[in-house]
Amino acid sequence: MNKTTQVRLICILLSIAMCFAGGFFAGKHYRQQENLALEKVKQEAKAAAQQAKRERWLDVE
Repeated sequence: MNKTTQVRLICILLSIAMCFAGGFFAGKHYRQQENLALEKVKQEAKAAAQQAKRERWLDVE
């Protein structure tokens, strides 16, 4: 292999590695955002259930 071919091969391998790294970090960011959204929905559901309990107790009295 001559020098030019080696340089091209290294550049191709580096660009492939960068694509994989970018995909990995994008996926990690997406999962983190998804977990935050899920946690927010859980908290809202919990608050709604507590509010329903309070309203039920007020109706009884």
